[in-house]
Amino acid sequence: MEETIHIYIESILKSEKGAVSATKKRLWPSLIVSIRWLFKNPISERTIIQNGLGLTVINSLAIAVEGFLCDLLVDYHDNYKAEKPEIINRIENSNWNSKVKLYNRTFENKITQCTCYDSVKILLLLRNNTAHGRTHREKGVMPTDNPDTYKMNSLDYNYQEARQYFQKMRLIAENDKFSNVESLWQIRNVLFLFTQIEIFLNSLLENSKSEKFDSIKSELNNAFKMTI
Repeated sequence: MEETIHIYIESILKSEKGAVSATKKRLWPSLIVSIRWLFKNPISERTIIQNGLGLTVINSLAIAVEGFLCDLLVDYHDNYKAEKPEIINRIENSNWNSKVKLYNRTFENKITQCTCYDSVKILLLLRNNTAHGRTHREKGVMPTDNPDTYKMNSLDYNYQEARQYFQKMRLIAENDKFSNVESLWQIRNVLFLFTQIEIFLNSLLENSKSEKFDSIKSELNNAFKMTI
């Protein structure tokens, strides 16, 4: 199978003792390709395994999104010399919200204008909970005057936001099912998020016009299009 591997030389420093080169390899292309491979292959019918895979995809996809944004900002501010600007270190050590604020100050269009940003918000809400192992707790209410209705809600704000989003997308029912039957991270939900993230990343790249992003554009296209 033919495969394109991107390895970028950031700088070459010459001295009396010889030459020292610095290279970089991005994380998010491998995560995107591995998620594509997962969805392409048969998945166990056992719910507990599907839920575990869903949680894995959520966290891997969130890493890919944040890593992609980080690389956009780093490449934009990079001077491609051995001695990097101080802002590079700040970008690489900042959290998602700080990266978003810097992006909005750097580029004319805000990140919230990118297509499918609402899906990114839900992905990160789920990541913030699941990465810390937060149990999903729910409550159901059956009105005494209307016992045919049974409305489910998540007790945690982040989980409830995700529930309402998936209900809006018609991926889960609005009532009568606990998450042990229909979880927020079931396979069809995370597959939907994955398709939305592909749209978002391409929109983000288009939104951030710069000749410095040719390598990122090439790697993004390869990650989603390469044969697996």
